Amino acid sequence: MSANVVVSAWNRPLPGREILSAQLFQEFLESLSVQKKNGVIESFDTVLLEPYGGALNGFTVIRGDPSKLQDLTASPEW
Repeated sequence: MSANVVVSAWNRPLPGREILSAQLFQEFLESLSVQKKNGVIESFDTVLLEPYGGALNGFTVIRGDPSKLQDLTASPEW
C-alpha cells in the first residue's frame, strides 16, 4: 500500500541563518502551491508549533494520489 500523504518536518533555524531559512520556507510553500495548481498534489497544510523543548517546531502535510506523491518525492526538485 502506498502512502497518500508526505510529511515534511523541521526544527528551528540555526543561529545566524534565520533569514535564509525563512526564504527557503517561502520557496517551499510557493513550490507546493504550484504543484497543487498543476494537479500534482491535492492539498497541503502547514502547522507551526509553539516551543515546547522538543526537536519538532513545525511540519507540512502534503496530500495526494500515492503514485503522484511518489513521483514528486523522487524528482530532482524535491
